[in-house]
Amino acid sequence: MEVKKTPLDIALEDHRSKDLPWVCFSLPHQNEVKLVLQSTQELIYADDQSTGFLVAPFDNASQKPLLFRPDAQWDARRSLLGDVTKPIQQMALSKSARKDHEARVEQALQAINAQALTKVVLARSIECEGAYDPWLLFRRMLHTYPAAMVAIWSHPKVGMWLCATPERLLRTSKQLMETVALAGTSSVSSLEEVVWGEKEIQEQRWVTQDLDNSLRSLGLSPVIHPLETIQAGPLFHLAQTISAERDGIDLDKLISVLHPSPAIAGWPRAAALKMI
Repeated sequence: MEVKKTPLDIALEDHRSKDLPWVCFSLPHQNEVKLVLQSTQELIYADDQSTGFLVAPFDNASQKPLLFRPDAQWDARRSLLGDVTKPIQQMALSKSARKDHEARVEQALQAINAQALTKVVLARSIECEGAYDPWLLFRRMLHTYPAAMVAIWSHPKVGMWLCATPERLLRTSKQLMETVALAGTSSVSSLEEVVWGEKEIQEQRWVTQDLDNSLRSLGLSPVIHPLETIQAGPLFHLAQTISAERDGIDLDKLISVLHPSPAIAGWPRAAALKMI
């Protein structure tokens, strides 16, 4: 399939041919796509004075985030890059990977039945055979998930990742901060068809309660906004915005208490993280 190239595509092709680090991303509901190019293969870990695109590990307590330094930047319109309309195909899970995942799910169910925890979010790795173009997949993701942050990044010493997420961890200024308690999933075809059950409502309530308690532990006074249903690609989620005045709390402390929330780890958070 012939895909129209933009100046951003051409700049990235040249950069990739030199095996240098880069990241490309677009924020939710934004028509701008940003490309960040780093001119050396150096692994850079962020500190408080760093400027650039940060990639943090799931367990961010033991390792600093990886920084992509913006030695050069390009912008493009999401509507131009996201013009690849071929649907994203579901990838088949191998039998061995399925068995491993089912064993972990069984272990989690035993822990829940023993009341060691209430919820745990388990991830799985999927290995797929055959050639595919990650950049083309990224462009399809831009088209498929307009309400998500969509990103692709590559570093010769780390590898390549793609992501699409509707969950905003933190929006902040010097005076104010805002996060979103998002949980519960429905795959119906329209907003009018969404009916939330007690399970989904309770899962979202856990996330809100955890984030509220975490912010109060820093001495803040969070304001919990009304519950709403939002759409992300073909899925719908329950969400509540939580805001507060920062009162001089630095960014690192805010992130450390907000991540990982029960939405992506489980509840209670400590017990879920131990199992993960």
